[in-house]
Amino acid sequence: MKNLRLISFTMALSAGWLCADHILFLAGRTTTVRTSNDEGATWTVFMTDTNSGAQLRGLAVDGANGVVFVNDINAGSAAARPLYAYNAAGAPLDTTTFDESGVFNQRPIAFWNSFVYQNAGAAGGAAGQCTGLSGFNANVFDNKPLANANSGNWQGNDMRLYVADDAAVYCFMNGTSGANLRRYTVDAGGTFSGTQTITLDGPTVNNTDFAFSALGRLLVLDAASIWVSASNNLASTGIALTPALTFGGTENAGAGDLGPNGRDMVLLGNTLYAVTDQNCYKFTLDDEAGTLSFVSAAAHGFNNTGVQIDGVIPEPAVLLPLLLVLGCLESRQRRD
Repeated sequence: MKNLRLISFTMALSAGWLCADHILFLAGRTTTVRTSNDEGATWTVFMTDTNSGAQLRGLAVDGANGVVFVNDINAGSAAARPLYAYNAAGAPLDTTTFDESGVFNQRPIAFWNSFVYQNAGAAGGAAGQCTGLSGFNANVFDNKPLANANSGNWQGNDMRLYVADDAAVYCFMNGTSGANLRRYTVDAGGTFSGTQTITLDGPTVNNTDFAFSALGRLLVLDAASIWVSASNNLASTGIALTPALTFGGTENAGAGDLGPNGRDMVLLGNTLYAVTDQNCYKFTLDDEAGTLSFVSAAAHGFNNTGVQIDGVIPEPAVLLPLLLVLGCLESRQRRD
């Protein structure tokens, strides 16, 4: 499982990100998306939706092309909620729509190989379908509204795509009740097939987010813990997990304790960022040992249970020519 990777994690860079190790984005069910280029220590406004009553919630990043996707779960009608694309400077590129009639959850978004996915947003209110799909090429959505990704009636808190050693592409979603995952095989056209339920042994409450590490360890966030599995589990149908971190009944940012308030997370290399209603936590994963250690926490500027985080790692091959031109090249060791 040496080549396991999350789809798309480089970023077409704006000037403010040139010396960043990680670029983070955060939606908080308000009119703004925030961004951080100092590992969550400080946050600034990336973009603002000027529509009255906007509630920006789900987001995903096309790192290779510098595009941030975000949805508004309050604009328009339930049958035609907007899904926006913004460039790296926070300027709007294009809009499509999704149908969330009769569905509920975090409305997560995912991106892979020019395809954008919107869970809890099927095309045209298709019965029994909860995931919409569109190609995104030349800064334009191909499908308006979204097409059907063939996920069936599965509503997830989050969805992520990974490539296995054999080049198979998998989309994973966690459920809105219970602790299990669902895995789909993704074909060349972006649609799903080969539905498989992944049984999790360990978490007993609804998991709010998950990620696979480079060695194929599954990490799961719930209201009590961050759980970690053994390695090489991308293709498993049953995964045993143990708590790497256990939280108390009250959030304590100084101690790295999310309490019962863990809402979302993103794994960038061996750095895990997890968010609560008000704070962003940074942890380091020892992928060989399967352990997590707390690094820091800081307020992110929102105060909302609907926060969702995503991020990218600026790659040295992309950065070097720009760093040399702008004179911000420094001697440092890359921190993942």
